Amino acid sequence: MWLRNRSLWLKLGLVYIVTVLVLVTGVIIYLEDHRQDLAIRQAQLDLEMGPGFLNGATPENTDSSVLFNNGEYSITDDDIKNRLPEYTAFVDINGPGPVSYSYHLDGPVTFAHSEYYNLVFEINESSGYHEVGPVLIPATLFPATVASMKNMSMYRINRFYYRTVEGNDNLIHVISMDSYSSPILPLDKIISEDITWALPFVLVFTILFGLLISWLTTRPLKKITLATEQLSHSDLSRRVDVRSGDEIGRLARSFNTMADRLEEAFTKQKQFVSDAAHELRTPLASMKTSITKAMSADNLTQDNQELLELVSGRVDHMEDLVNDLLFLSRIDEGKFRSDDTVLDVTDVLTEAGESFRALFEEKKVEFTSRVEPGLEVKGERGLLLRVLSNLLDNAARHTPSGGEVVLEAGRKEADIVITVSDTGVGIAAEHLPHVFDRFYKAPGLTGPNDGYGLGLAICKSIVESLGGRISVASEPGKGTEFTIELPFYQEET
Repeated sequence: MWLRNRSLWLKLGLVYIVTVLVLVTGVIIYLEDHRQDLAIRQAQLDLEMGPGFLNGATPENTDSSVLFNNGEYSITDDDIKNRLPEYTAFVDINGPGPVSYSYHLDGPVTFAHSEYYNLVFEINESSGYHEVGPVLIPATLFPATVASMKNMSMYRINRFYYRTVEGNDNLIHVISMDSYSSPILPLDKIISEDITWALPFVLVFTILFGLLISWLTTRPLKKITLATEQLSHSDLSRRVDVRSGDEIGRLARSFNTMADRLEEAFTKQKQFVSDAAHELRTPLASMKTSITKAMSADNLTQDNQELLELVSGRVDHMEDLVNDLLFLSRIDEGKFRSDDTVLDVTDVLTEAGESFRALFEEKKVEFTSRVEPGLEVKGERGLLLRVLSNLLDNAARHTPSGGEVVLEAGRKEADIVITVSDTGVGIAAEHLPHVFDRFYKAPGLTGPNDGYGLGLAICKSIVESLGGRISVASEPGKGTEFTIELPFYQEET
């Protein structure tokens, strides 16, 4: 559930990090296993084993054939890997207290024409100093051990293990291993110190590498997403600059192709609307002139008078539609530019409120205007007056007698906030996202003579041309509130 709500960048980053960590871990395990195998082979090469005689026993009075000829005592890979589980160290250096020890050889002594040495361990631990041994070992079976100890060699440091021989109290089986080649295989020593030291750097590199690869992978997708979000009916020029030949590159080219087709279609549509509006103005003007002339005739009957008045009203309605379409076409084509003159919003709001006060009184709707002084923006007076007139006209038409309409304006930080609120019928939630769409008329809220659904679309276009934004909040049965936010003009000093 947590990952489901995360970005693709984070998800891909986690995938790369986990993948690299698994690969690196696998390589480390393989290298360590290989290192252990090499150590085991070297240990087998350096391993020496043979009989050890205790408590004064010698080859002359002990049956040593059990050690020299019995294959059951040979050392295998498994024995070494499990740290010789059947054997006991002469000195337990991992005991409960600090231990230091040394060993030396006494001899040689000769038995049956063979040389033997006494192996003695000198142990110094917390409980005191004592010796273990002597253990008599044959020089022929421990040549490297004897040579290193006789020469005091520091290159070869031996570890000695033993195993008792059943039925022979004075006879043991001795193993000598080189501590530099014998493997150390407890779990906490499985990874060498060099690798342990390198692991934090591997982890940091893996995280940075994973996040970098994830960022590079999702970067073109973010470009496509940003371009998609910036597309609008008034700006279809956004394109994505992604030149890769992979699937993401194909997606970017498909997006650009789609945007080209949309821009071409919208351009043709806007051109058609503009041309149609221009073409309609001339015949409508001619119709208006003819109707006016006909209405001034002396022999006009009452029925004809009423018919001409009806037709004249419909022509006026169509003229308003054509003018609105031409206005929107100018904005869509980028031909419309708002003035950069400084406009006193307070005066415009006062004028708009006063022009509608009589209408509110006629409908018995209480009208309140609360406008702060000194509110200024850059723009054209007529355009802002048109926006306020549209909003106040809507409020008047949809607020029943006994209701209230409030016009407020004030400064909020760097903006001027204008609100037009009423206690009318309100707008259902499913219609709110579409109230600023062109030709949209909410069912049940407009009549056949209430326009063509372009008023609020024009309001939005004008407000945005002034660098502001407009929004609506409403609840059925409780009223509607339109909010306009315009950047406050402040003279530079």
